[in-house]
Amino acid sequence: MLQPDLLECGDVVIVTLPSHIPRGREQQGTRPVVAVGLPWGKVRYPMLMITPLTTQTGS
Repeated sequence: MLQPDLLECGDVVIVTLPSHIPRGREQQGTRPVVAVGLPWGKVRYPMLMITPLTTQTGS
């Protein structure tokens, strides 16, 4: 379970994102992510919202 004082919005952490089959454009593997949404108060399903970071630029 997520500990309330462990993370804050804007924190950068390293996570392992699962692979998907069939493979699409989803981010996968071990990579840095930014915490953008944290549960607060008493919640039934605690969920951390993250945004994966990348070094690739769009074309």
